Amino acid sequence: MKPALALRNAKDFFHETESPGSKVNKDDQFPIICHRYFFSARYCSGKKVLEVSCGPGLGLGYLSKNSRYLVGGDITTQSIRLAREHYGSRANLMVMDAHALPFQNEVYDVVISLAAVIYYDLPVFLQECHRVLKKGGLLILNTPNKNIPGFRGSRLSNKYYSVPELFSLLQDSHFQAEFWGAFPARIEPGAKDPVPELKPEKPDPLRAVPKSLSRKIGRAILLLPMGKIIKKFLADIVTYLVYHRINLKPELTEADMEKVKDFPVLPLSRQAPDQLHRIIYVSAVNR
Repeated sequence: MKPALALRNAKDFFHETESPGSKVNKDDQFPIICHRYFFSARYCSGKKVLEVSCGPGLGLGYLSKNSRYLVGGDITTQSIRLAREHYGSRANLMVMDAHALPFQNEVYDVVISLAAVIYYDLPVFLQECHRVLKKGGLLILNTPNKNIPGFRGSRLSNKYYSVPELFSLLQDSHFQAEFWGAFPARIEPGAKDPVPELKPEKPDPLRAVPKSLSRKIGRAILLLPMGKIIKKFLADIVTYLVYHRINLKPELTEADMEKVKDFPVLPLSRQAPDQLHRIIYVSAVNR
């Protein structure tokens, strides 16, 4: 059976990837993107590092400052092309499939894969990591937490994992794992369960007016010449003004990392699903 990632058109993942020019919420999505690399970089000092599914390489520059040697790889040629255009000779980049890493055995000290395990045939990927990592080497992962109430997944994902599920898979693949939670789910006053701070949906530009009137005005706009374009333009303006969206740059900076350095990361039990954090981090020692 072919790995799940290989069953899809690799180009599809480019549109799922956070790329330069993509609009993200500066108070919600952007800190999560930055924190992935701030967390991972602590394990890279003086090490030979591989980032699998690096996308267009937003964090490669930051990781390279902490690494002895760094390679970034992704299955999408578009992402690697963007990374090469930005980094030039500053980064070692290649197109690669996470299920068949193009390296000899036991060559890396650290393998990193951030916000990507949900797309993999994970047991296959973990076996590849076990193979290319040195004994005692580290595998660093992070993933959205499916166990927070109200969770919504990506349409391209293969599978989301709880902490116990990840622990079991990692153990079966010869890794001893520890887990952390970050970005607490928001708790409403008086609520018994945490409510996640979900990514806002694309707003209706007429949301400030009563719903019945909003629907009528929206339908009237769509009847105009270029009505869909006009409504999208209005929605984009409201999105920018209300949700403070910014464009991603090709490379995360030291200043970006300074903004997230004090974000708390708390240890998690390996025995029970976590419902309190939006993001799960994993560091696993290759045995």
